[in-house]
Amino acid sequence: MRSWKTWVGLVAIFLAGCVVGAAMVGVFGKHKIDQLLRGEKGVVEGYVLKYLVRKLDLDQSTRAAIRPILQEAGKELRELRRRQAPAIDVVVDRAVARIKERLDPERCEKLDALLAKFRSKRACLIGEGG
Repeated sequence: MRSWKTWVGLVAIFLAGCVVGAAMVGVFGKHKIDQLLRGEKGVVEGYVLKYLVRKLDLDQSTRAAIRPILQEAGKELRELRRRQAPAIDVVVDRAVARIKERLDPERCEKLDALLAKFRSKRACLIGEGG
């Protein structure tokens, strides 16, 4: 009888650890995704640098030499996204107009809200605030 209770206790502790671990991974992942969507400078570059360090086993001096290159590339990519935004808006607006032809007024309002949210997040990503 005592052995059975021990095993139940161990399984309960293991399952509790799994639940807490999964919750923490979810919170941490959401935080990292939010950083990306807010367009915080250096987040993407930091991920790329960590990836290269891990995959290429880079030493400290090489990391220091690569960091400014990644920062410059990140700045160029943000500028490219900013310049492309008007062309993206044309395509999105055209698609939204065609979709609205098939929706009732209530769903059109919801679609407008979704579009505003998309544009706000994209504005953060390309450094236009939001």
